Amino acid sequence: MYTYRIYKALGASAVFKGIAGRFIWWLGIVFVLLLLLFALLYLLGVALWICIMLVTVIGTGCFLLVSQLSKKYGEDGWMKQCCQKQIPKKIKGFYFL
Repeated sequence: MYTYRIYKALGASAVFKGIAGRFIWWLGIVFVLLLLLFALLYLLGVALWICIMLVTVIGTGCFLLVSQLSKKYGEDGWMKQCCQKQIPKKIKGFYFL
């Protein structure tokens, strides 16, 4: 008879360095865009140290912003807050005579 251990975090969402859920995808998209920005600036002839500094500053700012949003809202909190704003406060009824 075999015994198998159950991995408890099987249904849990992905978490990387405190960043959860869709914020990981946002961070990945931002870093790909930064790579493209670096390549574009380099091909346009901007000095290498300016390219590196600009991409580093923007990348650090985006990472801090995304990690702060992830801490504040959690995995689905921001989506729930955005959806909460779309729920009408009153439902108006129209009666036809």
